[in-house]
Parts: sequence; structure tokens; C-alpha cells
Amino acid sequence: MLHACSISSLCSDVLRARHLVGKGKAGTNDAYVVMQLGKAKYQTSVQDKAIDPEWNEECDFELPTEASAIELTVLHKDVIGLDKFLGRCLIMLADLDEYGMPLTRWVELGGRHDNKDSKYRGELEVRLTCIVRNHTEASPEQGKLKKAAAVGSRFSTSPTVSGTS
Repeated sequence: MLHACSISSLCSDVLRARHLVGKGKAGTNDAYVVMQLGKAKYQTSVQDKAIDPEWNEECDFELPTEASAIELTVLHKDVIGLDKFLGRCLIMLADLDEYGMPLTRWVELGGRHDNKDSKYRGELEVRLTCIVRNHTEASPEQGKLKKAAAVGSRFSTSPTVSGTS
């Protein structure tokens, strides 16, 4: 059981996807993932012309007290017009181990939250880890992880933090 008072952040790794519905030319996708926890969002890089894209990207989210789940949305980057929705999933924070043991699993992608369709849309492999830190302790991971940005900043990352792609 997760206790928000003991957790300071959530390390979210988007590893790869499989069986995505092709929305681009030749049945491939220019796929990326948007992760959202509370008001913070992070966007992965775009994997061009991929059938089963691999990202291996991680992001460190500060854990808001009101958050109950992390939302992951997979999209196809469209050159003209709006990006196309490929699928989405929610992972409940209560399912995570609060003692830092990573949870790695494949999650099935579903439809939009306002749409109750049961169409299979593929799967996303993710690894989530709760990070417990003493407030006076500096974290060695801080220089390595991409930080989630506040809503409205077009999902940019902090300029002082480098990626691990």
C-alpha cells in the first residue's frame, strides 16, 4: 500500500510499446508518449516509422498529494494537422511498492477517458519506482533524470537536467 506522506517522487520509465494500431504511412507510427501525474506532464521523444517503438526514457515526477494515478497516452505525431490518438492507460499509485521496488509491467492501452470503447489498441511496457528521500539529502539521480514540467510549458524539461535515452 502506498502512503503519500513517505514518498517524495515517482520515477516513471517508458520502455516500449507493441501491437500499436498503425496510423502513419505503411502502417507505422511516429509514436510518442505523454505521461501525466497531477498537473505535471512529460513527453518522450518521437520514434519515427516504428511498428513496435522503443523509448527507454525516464522521468522523475514530484508526487502531488492529490494524485491517485499516472496517466500515459500514446500518440502518433502527424506532420499536418493534429496528432492522432493511439491509446491510453492509467496506473494506480496504490499498486506501487512504497519501499523503492520497481514495478515493471505491460499495460493494455484503451480508449480516451470520455469514450468507453473496448477496442484493443496495443500495449505499453513501463517501469515505475517510488523514491523516498530525506528532505535534507541530495539525490544522486537528480542530475540524470528528466523532470516533469508544469502544465502549459509544452512538456519541456528542466534545462539543467540531462536525459538518459
